[in-house]
Amino acid sequence: MELNDIRKLFPHINSGKVYFNHASIGPLPNNVKDAIANYTAQRNLEPIGNYAEFVETEKRAKSKLARLIGSEFGKVAWTNNVANAMSFLVTGLKWNKNDHILIHDIEFPSNAYPFLNLRNEGVNVEVIKTKEGRIDFEELKSKITKQTKLISVSFVQFWSGYKIDLNEFGKFCTEHDILFCVDGIQGVGTFPVDAIKNNIDFLAGSSQKWLLSLQGCAFFHISDKLHAMIKPRAMGWYSVKSDWELLNYDMELKDDATRYETGTRNALGITAFEKSLDIFLDTGIEKVGEYILQNTKYLMSLLKETGIVPLLDGVADKNLSGIVTFRYDKPDELKKFLGKRDIIVEVREGCIRVSPHFYNTKSEINKLMEGVRDFNS
Repeated sequence: MELNDIRKLFPHINSGKVYFNHASIGPLPNNVKDAIANYTAQRNLEPIGNYAEFVETEKRAKSKLARLIGSEFGKVAWTNNVANAMSFLVTGLKWNKNDHILIHDIEFPSNAYPFLNLRNEGVNVEVIKTKEGRIDFEELKSKITKQTKLISVSFVQFWSGYKIDLNEFGKFCTEHDILFCVDGIQGVGTFPVDAIKNNIDFLAGSSQKWLLSLQGCAFFHISDKLHAMIKPRAMGWYSVKSDWELLNYDMELKDDATRYETGTRNALGITAFEKSLDIFLDTGIEKVGEYILQNTKYLMSLLKETGIVPLLDGVADKNLSGIVTFRYDKPDELKKFLGKRDIIVEVREGCIRVSPHFYNTKSEINKLMEGVRDFNS
């Protein structure tokens, strides 16, 4: 799909709204809205019971998702949010006292609390201090011990926007027999991910932000290595091979990641997600990433011309993402001022966070900067 065709999917553009808050929640494109309307019409009138059609939609959605993240159909499972995905990982693994986990002090709580909770069981969860929102890979390497069992890190940090090199991390973890866990919610749908080639054991994400779909529809990829180590604590009718033999009770688990889905999935969310995935696959995730990086670098350059230093000023291109954050004396007031001009940004940790997507344009970034300059005048 070409950029002009993609922009036609977003009616908020025609209304004059400049939306730069994809790191919080993405707008629903027209093809997703239409899929939602079609699904609800079926449930409302005819045929009402549309489960068979949903099963086919779900298969297509999972296949498309696996393509997008470099996984395989049988290695992907649905869940409802990233926190529960991480909690599934934590509860499914066997932990020994003094096992060592590494996380950073700028992780979103969904990628921190499930692991920190293991301290109650004697697990050593070490939180690495960061500077200016950046992940120092060399410092991380210096923290590992013989007891290090797992490293969990975001592909893209929600506050600063710092993007890690997944291949670099995955190779290191594989060489040291450490489980590599990734919170992908701020990165999947923006830049290429290859979960298998990058040796990611667990990758969790959700559809409502950069992937432009509904809340409550999340997913995870699980490696063969981790799959063999997990003992699911949650079980349901859909976990077992005899799923439609409802009174069988033999509880023989399915062989692939479907065993982790337990029961009824988010049919509406998956139906919507199946359509939003088309945007990224038809455009090409490499091209999506190129557009996003162009927007990010352009915005950062204009900020610096205005005398505002972005949080990630000076970092390599490979560590930039779709999130541009900068400190500001009155962030809430600036957000409100811009909002009155239909320019939508967010405040996180006392900073202005701007998160344009690939369909945003330089002219929209210019409008943002005009607003910032007017606020200062």
